[in-house]
Amino acid sequence: MIDQNDKVRVIPYKQMPGRFTGNARHLTDPVNKIYYGTMEEGFYEVYVNSLAVKELYQDGNFVKQRNNGVSEDKKAAVWAGSIDDLWQMGKPVGYGGPWLNTPVKAGVASDPYLISHYDRKELSISHQGSSTVNFILEVDATGNGDFMEYMRVDVAPGKTFNYSFPSTFHGRWIRLKANANVVATTCLDYK
Repeated sequence: MIDQNDKVRVIPYKQMPGRFTGNARHLTDPVNKIYYGTMEEGFYEVYVNSLAVKELYQDGNFVKQRNNGVSEDKKAAVWAGSIDDLWQMGKPVGYGGPWLNTPVKAGVASDPYLISHYDRKELSISHQGSSTVNFILEVDATGNGDFMEYMRVDVAPGKTFNYSFPSTFHGRWIRLKANANVVATTCLDYK
């Protein structure tokens, strides 16, 4: 919320959970109150002077998350919180990639794969072909969809190419291409 002095004031997520889709003038007290609505039918009344929140209708998504957001069969979970909560969980790490034993067509780019905001990044490329395959690694440095060639590597049959990105590497997304039709695996290990 922005007040008359252009000061931004924030209501903590724990006070008013939900995915907000709109707000509206209050029907009976438009000078002092405002309504906020969420995607899952949550509806709140907020006093603009104090930012006190009154829950009028509970957010449906929040009701379902009473079990810490874990589904009854324990196969799925939903997390909802603020960006500051993420940093309290530790630095981001991960493992995965755009191809896992995937049939790749020559010259066709993989789906873009996020590579930004990890301290250490290691890449491995392998394939199931019977001859050497040339792979092109392209990088989108700004996140606007403009990919440029970063490097080319030849991977012999039965071998794995391993590469550690330098600490000075700053890209948002990567994608790969192969010069031959082949079944390939590309993994990124983020530490």
